[in-house]
Amino acid sequence: MNFLKAYGVLQTEGDADAMGPPIELASISLQASPSVLRELSNFLSHCADRLEASGSTDPMTHFHLQDEWGQWDLPFPDVIVVAPSK
Repeated sequence: MNFLKAYGVLQTEGDADAMGPPIELASISLQASPSVLRELSNFLSHCADRLEASGSTDPMTHFHLQDEWGQWDLPFPDVIVVAPSK
């Protein structure tokens, strides 16, 4: 089954930790160096393998880039992969 949705949280000006409600996005744009794009690609591939192996459709099953990439730094936005729902 093919499935893709994108959500985002707006960063509050002056407060990188402020979190609003997620909103569904029509498109996403990534501005990153080639090395970061490769790391992101590796992370997404690893998440796909884990989701496929678990067979999970529970949206509480999720993975954070900030937890799994040793070079993640506070100015970077977190990338969260969530299991597809049925």
